[in-house]
Amino acid sequence: MPVAERVFPQFERKILSEGDGKRIVRTGEGVIQEEATDHTAFPRYIKHPVENLHDFEVLKERLDPNTPGRFPADWGRITENLKKRDFILVGGLDKRELAKGKAAIDAELEAKLPVVFKRGGYIPTMDHRVPPEVSWPDFLYYLRRTQEIYKRCGR
Repeated sequence: MPVAERVFPQFERKILSEGDGKRIVRTGEGVIQEEATDHTAFPRYIKHPVENLHDFEVLKERLDPNTPGRFPADWGRITENLKKRDFILVGGLDKRELAKGKAAIDAELEAKLPVVFKRGGYIPTMDHRVPPEVSWPDFLYYLRRTQEIYKRCGR
């Protein structure tokens, strides 16, 4: 969905420090986190942008659903098309396959996504959470491949 559903506008991503195979960054959502420079692990959260009422008051402007640019210019057309669908399907991908590497990820995605993307009304995601056995590079690969399949097969 082409909607900025989180913090908008995003914060500028900024590297705060770097060394010993890791870096401390502020993300687009304002989170301070530690990342492995080789992208082999999920980030470790250090500080959330909201720790008190004042922080929330500052951040809530970036959560306003009426902020210009949050929705695409053709949002009305998109919502009308969504209303015409007889179902919306969410999930259904086998998260265990993500832990088995790129070939298993490709097999899972190619077996399920093309047909539902062609039909429309499908939101690709794992049921529940991504297990810790899934490496960060494999998770990024899953996201990239999902986007590629959507571009190839989506409506």
